[in-house]
Amino acid sequence: MIQTFPKIQDIEDKPRLSHIIKSNRILNNNNLSMKYCLVLLGLVSYILSCEAQSGKVASTNLLGSQFKYYTFKNLINYTKPSVNAKEFRGKILIVDYWSTGCAACIVAWPRLLEIQNEFKKDVQIILVNPWESKSTIIKTINRRKEVAGVNMILPVSCGDKELLKLLKIEGIPFVAWVNAKGQLSTITGGEELTSDNIEHILKEKAWNLKPYIRNSDWDKFTADIKKPLFVNNNGGFIDTVYWQSILTKSKDSLLPTFDFRSDTYGCWVHCAKCTITDLYRMAYSNRFERPGKMDRLILSTIKEETDSNTLVSGAVVDTGYEKQRYIYHLTCPRSPIENLQLWFQEDLKRYFRYSARWEKRKVLCLILKASDTSLIAYKSGPPEKQMTIFMMHFNKEKVSYLVERLAVGVLTRSPYPLIDETGFKGLLGDIEMDTDLTDISKIDDALKKYKMSLTLEEREIEILVLRK
Repeated sequence: MIQTFPKIQDIEDKPRLSHIIKSNRILNNNNLSMKYCLVLLGLVSYILSCEAQSGKVASTNLLGSQFKYYTFKNLINYTKPSVNAKEFRGKILIVDYWSTGCAACIVAWPRLLEIQNEFKKDVQIILVNPWESKSTIIKTINRRKEVAGVNMILPVSCGDKELLKLLKIEGIPFVAWVNAKGQLSTITGGEELTSDNIEHILKEKAWNLKPYIRNSDWDKFTADIKKPLFVNNNGGFIDTVYWQSILTKSKDSLLPTFDFRSDTYGCWVHCAKCTITDLYRMAYSNRFERPGKMDRLILSTIKEETDSNTLVSGAVVDTGYEKQRYIYHLTCPRSPIENLQLWFQEDLKRYFRYSARWEKRKVLCLILKASDTSLIAYKSGPPEKQMTIFMMHFNKEKVSYLVERLAVGVLTRSPYPLIDETGFKGLLGDIEMDTDLTDISKIDDALKKYKMSLTLEEREIEILVLRK
């Protein structure tokens, strides 16, 4: 529970200063140097006496000596009703502001008790509730003991309004950390009050704690939550993102890219300069058997107008039936590829609102056949892979490599699924095609010397059908 409290005003004590100056006027004019020394000593004494009084601190906003000589009053769970902070010199003094209406404060009590017990030689925790009376606080402590079995035995300062004059309290939990010399070192929220943080402070002598963010400070970090965070400086800059998915219009300067990854280098899905068809093909493809169902996709609300004799790679020319291009990027903790695709599919459904379902349909397919497999069987030589849109040469590779290179490489935009009906299970040997690999008829001509063919025929296969 967050509570907001009134603005704190600074305190002055002018009468004491005038009293000190007046008392020093009894010195005669013949001892001016002595007079100045005494006046200086008097001023120093005045400043120290002001600090020694409860709440008599000049600044309410800066770190410093606010608690150095402060006397905590109206104490319970302590050997006496008040105690001066100087009695805790040599220890880290942790002043935890709370109230009976702050659930987060009360839930943290077991942790505070454990910390105090663990670091009792080096740390003193004092709970302070400046807003409520001793009777109200005691009632809450007793009730918590009955209900949750938590016996709060830490010192508690009750109803001491002077505590509100030391610091600007805008919400609770609110924790002031005072070092062993009595200086206020930092202010944090309750989440920073942990054993690990205290152990680090004691060992490293470094206060690497996340500071408390005041309401006035939030203005520096505000963001328009109606717009994407951390884009165009909306919300500032962050250096760590644990999970994020983005779908946006593509930029002309980007190259078409498809990439799934989940390994020690990172975990992501990245698709750049992609049509809706591209996105769904990637989301529903089999990562390790791309030539299978990857191209078996029909968008029932998008007209596909593609000349089968002028098919081109997506990296070269748009086929014309989808003008808008997108970028999709998912970053997440390391997960199986199957999970990445599932989250990818869910994101596409949320935005494009297509329902996707695999259905058996009779459709035209590109069929790869071989009438004499002895001509394509591997005979000798090292593995080789070379491919551009004008040539392909490989040796000692499976038929799936040829199918994948055709489907994913040069025929990516084809509306026709590519199916292997060669029946060949061995390794292909010394396959070379020097032709325009963006043209189905020319690929078919180049395959004839190996008694292979690539033709359009109807088959009943599973098709991913998208409907709105």
